[in-house]
Amino acid sequence: MSRIKSAWELALEKTEGMTFDEEKLKTDSLIKEGMALAGSYLANIDMSLDQLKEKLSQVKPEDLSTFRKGMANVVISNIVLPQDALYSMRFERLCQVAGVLDSASGTSLLQLKEFLDGYLEQKEEFAQSIQQKLQAAMRENPDQVDPSQFSQIIQQNLKRLDAQYQETLDRTKQTLENALV
Repeated sequence: MSRIKSAWELALEKTEGMTFDEEKLKTDSLIKEGMALAGSYLANIDMSLDQLKEKLSQVKPEDLSTFRKGMANVVISNIVLPQDALYSMRFERLCQVAGVLDSASGTSLLQLKEFLDGYLEQKEEFAQSIQQKLQAAMRENPDQVDPSQFSQIIQQNLKRLDAQYQETLDRTKQTLENALV
């Protein structure tokens, strides 16, 4: 009769001969720690910029580059087209994190904020324009106006606007990523 193996024995057989790259594990850990610090700063308005700098100064000099890469990843991944004006406060904190990593990048992000503010303004102006046209058309010929037609026009134009801004935003993010990492 054959012996039934325990789950532990099966797991040991499967992992036998596997090796672990300790350097890669350390690198991954440092990147995650950097991401956690930057994410914590963005999410916690009670954490001051000085506290962020203090925690960053506690990282060993030989680990600093990798740790900062994790922080930069958070900055880059949080640069997106805004959906409403509430993004402003979070974006300011994002600029501060970038400024800690590279002072010129913090300034560049402030310029990017102006670009994103322009996006929100254009989006709002477009929505108001379409709404006025719809209201005017409804007053003139209420029976001949199909609101779904206006909805399609809005969606098409918003997609085009998003695509234009996203293209510029992607180029800017790439440039910023090169500066931060």
